[in-house]
Amino acid sequence: MTLDKNLSGTAGLTMNMDLEPIVGFMATMKASMSDKAGKPTDADLAAARKELMASMRQRRTIDIEKEKKDAAAQLPAGVKLLDATIKEDGLKMTVGMLLGFDHASKLEQIKFKKDAGEAPAGMDNPMDDPFGGLKIVDEGKTILVTSPARNPMAEQQDEMGQMPMDAEMKALFDTMLGGIRVVVKLTAPFDVMEHNAHRKEGNTLIWDYNMASLKKMSAAEVEQGVRVRYRK
Repeated sequence: MTLDKNLSGTAGLTMNMDLEPIVGFMATMKASMSDKAGKPTDADLAAARKELMASMRQRRTIDIEKEKKDAAAQLPAGVKLLDATIKEDGLKMTVGMLLGFDHASKLEQIKFKKDAGEAPAGMDNPMDDPFGGLKIVDEGKTILVTSPARNPMAEQQDEMGQMPMDAEMKALFDTMLGGIRVVVKLTAPFDVMEHNAHRKEGNTLIWDYNMASLKKMSAAEVEQGVRVRYRK
């Protein structure tokens, strides 16, 4: 998000997904259910990959212009869709969106229908509620910006964490989720009084989470994952 002094600006969101790690998990699960000993063979992995690709092809064909029109119609007054992209390459997908707004406080109002963007089952699709929990508070001489840390696989982690798994399966599950990364960038023309960002590059504050850091965070830390107070 890039803010101007009057708190108008632009905000973008990009979601990259690579489903290749799921292939190994699928093949191992199928082998365990058939009492097949040992790690999945190359043939097992190829069959799981083919099954996953077939499942992806069964989804509706994405009409990007229709998606843009539908998304624009759901935006609150004062927020405009500047651009949107959807790209697929095998088991990889990239979904991007760029918005313009007349005041940053309106971003929290954005709620898309559940089919606005695609995500694997069990994944919290960031495109459904891209700025949920974002708070912009005018404190008079200062501006406080807070937003919860988003873990798109929290639901899947909870479900899988309750399943009995041996050490090998748990290691495979951790590998499957290990590539998750959530990055938040906030650029503003104000003096920073306090912040909890992981690093600062010029006027840009950057929060950079991976699965390990997200798992370590307490409920309170998740609730205020992003926090910065600016002097006007």
